[in-house]
Amino acid sequence: MGWLIYSEASSQRLVFLTDTRIADVSLPAVHHIMVECNHMGLDSMGQTNAYHADRVVRNHMSLDDCIRFLLRQDLSQVQDIRLIHISNSHGDPMAMRNAVATATGRQVIIAGQE
Repeated sequence: MGWLIYSEASSQRLVFLTDTRIADVSLPAVHHIMVECNHMGLDSMGQTNAYHADRVVRNHMSLDDCIRFLLRQDLSQVQDIRLIHISNSHGDPMAMRNAVATATGRQVIIAGQE
C-alpha cells in the first residue's frame, strides 16, 4: 500500500509505502520518503519456519527491493528517506541504513531511532 501526500502549507510531498513486496512505480519528485524495508532477503530467514518465511518474503519489501524502488525515483529533491517496518528477526537496521544511504546518496533515518 502506498500514498503520495501533499502538504499545502509547505508545498512538499511525502511518499509513504508499506506492507508491499514490490513497488513498480516511478513517482513525481518528492521531498520525503517513508518506505518499508522489512528484511535482508531469503538468507535472513534463518530458523524461521517455512510458512512464516514464505509469507514474509511474499508480503514484505526486502532491502534489495527497497533499493530498486528508490533508484527508480527522482531523488533530486529528497531531503530524507525513513526506513519503516523493519523486522526484529530478519532485518539489520544499521546495515539497511548504510546500504540505502550508499545506493541513494541521501540521508537515511531508521524510523523510531531519530
